Amino acid sequence: MKAFRATQWKAAAALVAASMAGASPTTAAETRGLSFEQVLQIHLEAIRSRDLSAIERTLTSGERLDLLLPDGRHLRTRDEFIRLHVDWFADQSWTWRYEPVARHVGTDLATATIKTRSESRDPDGKVTRWSENWLTLTFRKEAGGWALVLDQNTPIARGP
Repeated sequence: MKAFRATQWKAAAALVAASMAGASPTTAAETRGLSFEQVLQIHLEAIRSRDLSAIERTLTSGERLDLLLPDGRHLRTRDEFIRLHVDWFADQSWTWRYEPVARHVGTDLATATIKTRSESRDPDGKVTRWSENWLTLTFRKEAGGWALVLDQNTPIARGP
C-alpha cells in the first residue's frame, strides 16, 4: 500500500485517536476537510482493527447505504450495515488484510477497489478458513466530508 504524506497520516491518526479517547463522531461531517485517501484509510483500518466507532465516522448520515455481500445478500440501510459489522467484529477469530488496487476520485464521488484476504483461525492458530475478495467502496461528498454509500464484495477464492 502506498504511503500517505506525513500531514495526511497526522490527520488520520488524530481522528483515530479521538475515536479511542471516546470522542465519537457518527457521520462523515466529522471527516470534513480530510482527503478521500485519508477517509479511505480510516475506513479500512477500522475494519482491520474492528473499530465500529471509527467505521461509523466514514458512513453516510442518510438511511440508504448499499452493502453487497460475497454470498449475494444485499443490505440496504446504514443500520443494517452497522448491525452486520457489530456481529462480524464480535468474532475475534479472524484477521483481515487489504491492498488498495485502484482509486477514481471525482468532485463528488470517489471509488476504490481493494483486494482483501480474511482468515479465521482456531485457538491453536491454525487457519480454518480463508477468503479473498474484491472490495469496491464508493464514497460521496456529504457535509464537506467523504461518506460511504456503497460497499460491494465480490469473491475471488475461498479455502477450507
